[in-house]
Amino acid sequence: MVFYPGSDAGVRRGRTTGTYDGGPNTATTMTPAFLLVAFCAAMAAIATARLAVDDERDPVDVGVVLIVVGSTSLSLLWMSLTESWTTTIGRSVLASVGSVLVVAGTVLLFRYLTPPPEYPS
Repeated sequence: MVFYPGSDAGVRRGRTTGTYDGGPNTATTMTPAFLLVAFCAAMAAIATARLAVDDERDPVDVGVVLIVVGSTSLSLLWMSLTESWTTTIGRSVLASVGSVLVVAGTVLLFRYLTPPPEYPS
């Protein structure tokens, strides 16, 4: 296909307006879902490492780790939905695992969290 200055031959209309090669726009960009998954994965790694290194583990710390890992799974679900990576079964597994981890972590957090001591005035 030959392009002449000023003509719009070869310009695709619709989602890929502005591509002159006749093919789809294949520029790779980081989506907000990818950035969220990367952030959650980093936080999950930090929380898990702190739990593994800590000598005195309590249920509140375990609950926080479960919440962070569960939210990582749910953000991975969001990314797989936006990128169409997984099948329905894979999405169901991600949603189930993420939801169960977040609920279990929340139960541990609220069950074993003690109120701060009241100081006399």
